[in-house]
Amino acid sequence: TYNRIGRVLLCKDYINYCLTGEIASDYTDMGTTALLDVRRKSYAEDVLALCDVAEVYEVLPRLVNSAEIIGRVTDEAAALTGLSAGTAVVTGMIDIVASAIGAGVTQPGQACIIAGTWSINEVITDTPPMSEALFLTSPFADSDLWLAVEASATSAANLEWFITQFCAEERQEAVRRGVTVYEVCSEAVASVPPDTPVPIFHPFLYGSNLQVSARAGFYGLAGWHTRAHLLRALYEGVVFGHRSHIETLHQAGAAFGSARLTGGAARNPIWAQMFADVLQITIEVPEDTESGTRGVALAAGIGTGLYGSYREAAEQGVRIGSVYLPEAQPAYDERYALYEELAQVMREPWQRFNLKQADTTRV
Repeated sequence: TYNRIGRVLLCKDYINYCLTGEIASDYTDMGTTALLDVRRKSYAEDVLALCDVAEVYEVLPRLVNSAEIIGRVTDEAAALTGLSAGTAVVTGMIDIVASAIGAGVTQPGQACIIAGTWSINEVITDTPPMSEALFLTSPFADSDLWLAVEASATSAANLEWFITQFCAEERQEAVRRGVTVYEVCSEAVASVPPDTPVPIFHPFLYGSNLQVSARAGFYGLAGWHTRAHLLRALYEGVVFGHRSHIETLHQAGAAFGSARLTGGAARNPIWAQMFADVLQITIEVPEDTESGTRGVALAAGIGTGLYGSYREAAEQGVRIGSVYLPEAQPAYDERYALYEELAQVMREPWQRFNLKQADTTRV
């Protein structure tokens, strides 16, 4: 199978190939694969050779900018999709870059926080920060800029799990009232003041970049705690995870004083205000909740001449729906310190627990 490889394409590149018959990729998507020398924005032939796959270089696609028209919809693709034959197709970009652009984040020093399945925290820079502590440094869609990223699977997906496992009553109430279960859960969180001593939650249900064996947990549970207390602890734990990532970005030189928030948590006013209070920065939420889709649409507008730049596209195509100003909440700082301390204390127990589970699986 390896010897039969004709071209190596990423998901969007294959779709573009089916639409146009053209083979290409963009710098942002390839920048996340470790196949790219991020500084030079070219394929890292030395890395391929080091991994003993030097021949892969010959089958990698040509690299073009995200807003560049790579081809047009063919007659065959038009018949299959209903698109008009001859429609221009731009290269596109990786989802986290599209979300940033769709949120209006296009210039150095601007930041986008995506609180969805993953905790994505990204800042645009005019030079590539090369800190080993960073999750990722990648080219940005604008060829003169880069993106510093801190990320892990530790965000709003934790709430989905909690609701599925423990919130049957909240789901029933949501049906009775004709609202979403998320609204009911947010009301429960709002009923618990920020200075209430709630447990600490590590949002590591689906892993963490702290270490491979890290696991989720509630710490400090007492008999008087209710589901509302646990929900507040979960909301806080997710935001604490984002704060930890953002502190790493700051230490790597990618600092910022405000951020655009997207993802599921952005639709939740209680959670959005918590982001502002925990991070002590202004949080702006775009009017359009599907910022990734808007981001690639704006790139298509650049490719077809509707906009002259990403800055212009964002200024004309992105509106802010809500703004959350930070309020002083000393309890958040105290609990965040505990969150970080527990993360260090739990490193060895997590490792032992992971080994025990592995032994059980083998048996």
